[in-house]
Amino acid sequence: MEKKGLNERQRKILYCIVREYIEQKRPVSSKRVLEVTNLNWSGATVRNDMRKLEYLGYIYQPHTSAGRIPTDKGYRFYLEEMLKLQKDVEKTGTKIDMFHVFPLGDLEKILEGTARILSHMTRGYVVLEKPDPSSLKILRVVITNIFEDYYVLSIITELGLSKIFPFKASEMDIRIKEKDLNRILVGLSLKDAIEMAKETRNDRIFGLVNKLLCESDENFVEAGLDMLLSDETLSMEDVKKFSFFVGKKSNLWDLMTEGEGIVVRIGQEHGHPYLSNFASFLSFYKKENDVIGRILVITSKVTKYDFVYKSIDYMTNRLTEYFTLLSRR
Repeated sequence: MEKKGLNERQRKILYCIVREYIEQKRPVSSKRVLEVTNLNWSGATVRNDMRKLEYLGYIYQPHTSAGRIPTDKGYRFYLEEMLKLQKDVEKTGTKIDMFHVFPLGDLEKILEGTARILSHMTRGYVVLEKPDPSSLKILRVVITNIFEDYYVLSIITELGLSKIFPFKASEMDIRIKEKDLNRILVGLSLKDAIEMAKETRNDRIFGLVNKLLCESDENFVEAGLDMLLSDETLSMEDVKKFSFFVGKKSNLWDLMTEGEGIVVRIGQEHGHPYLSNFASFLSFYKKENDVIGRILVITSKVTKYDFVYKSIDYMTNRLTEYFTLLSRR
């Protein structure tokens, strides 16, 4: 889609240049653009687009062979994109500070931290679904020798998720060079990589990726059972029944059904006697407009509904903001 003379690829490149220059305070090269984004285009394509962005006045080159620096017009583009994103993720009037987003880092720690914070905010039990790794694109494959014939293979995917697979040389033909794996797999999702391996009858690739998916960690993080234990409106019997209920993971998935916005269930609306004294709040976080995970908060049904509702809405928006910004890098 064309807008203001720029196509979608050029908009992503410009967004990256401005953001990277703000963070690093150095002219941004085409090589740097490819290093910090998941754009699967050639260096020549990026350089041609940067020349067009310079011609249109969004960036400039301080001297020959240098990278690019945003102009006022480039900063204005970036600001408008930030404001547009802020408007998109605001739901119930909750204000989100776009300049204090989650820091980039270990995604697992970010999700665990989010669950803990939300649990303390709501005084409830929190289940946070991780993005489905099978749908994420592979950005890079790295093979590292750690000891004699023992290796670690790492598959890095978009949104910061990675899969690590230790193996012995005898378990996989190490003649499959790292560069060959990158040539074959980069740009595919894990799911697409399996389909490709099936179609081409590449048993090595199929076995590798399938094992990574089968050995993936739990699909969600949990926090806050202690909050329910200290809730004076719940009896010890209530908490015991609840612990038994969530101990069966299929029960959690039954509660995390599809829906729109924030879905609230109270007491008997759950359809299970063990939850008759509880309330649940279900929300969906996104990357751009695509739902990539769910957040479930369970409290006593004697709770401050307005505060819990706003809290889960706030954290949902923060995760949506984080993953959307991360996908644009």
